[in-house]
Amino acid sequence: MTTSGLAAVHLAAAATTTALQTALQSQPPGAIVSLAPGEKLPAPAAATTTTTADLVAAYPELCNALRLEGATAERSRILGIEAHALPGHDKLIADMKADASVTPDMAAGRILAAERQLRGNQLQAIADVERLTGKVPAAPSASAAPASGSEKATTPEGWKAEYAASPQLQAEFASAEDYVSLKRAEASGKVRVLGGRSAS
Repeated sequence: MTTSGLAAVHLAAAATTTALQTALQSQPPGAIVSLAPGEKLPAPAAATTTTTADLVAAYPELCNALRLEGATAERSRILGIEAHALPGHDKLIADMKADASVTPDMAAGRILAAERQLRGNQLQAIADVERLTGKVPAAPSASAAPASGSEKATTPEGWKAEYAASPQLQAEFASAEDYVSLKRAEASGKVRVLGGRSAS
């Protein structure tokens, strides 16, 4: 309950007490007030209204304690709401902090419901994309490696082209002729490369 709410309750109680005391003071001391059916209490001589300023002047310690209690309760409520905060729900959190009737437990339920809604929308969007893109065939890649070794060169001109296209071969062999002579020796069976090095 906020400070203004506590003060309103206190004011209402004070006004009721004042009205009853005024009615009873008009009777002689020790008199028993009995009313006939349908009869009302006599109206007070002068109706007085208790204001917040009157309460502060009459009961400064009580008013300070009420303010402190209200401020502490509101601070705890806001911290409780912020403790349940999740990214992406900033506007919802701000609205709940502004509404004094929302408790931290109510905030947790609302945030959870908003998060479920958000996740459900994301899941539906993914399903929609999958449904649409599942029918699209994959495009062949231009940089794909050859599927088999059948496209490797088998002639001296092809081996020179391999050498020219490969920086790795250029770093390993001093010239294209050196590479071509190795490939000729491999093709004739005179040389075998150990360790599984591939020429390309």
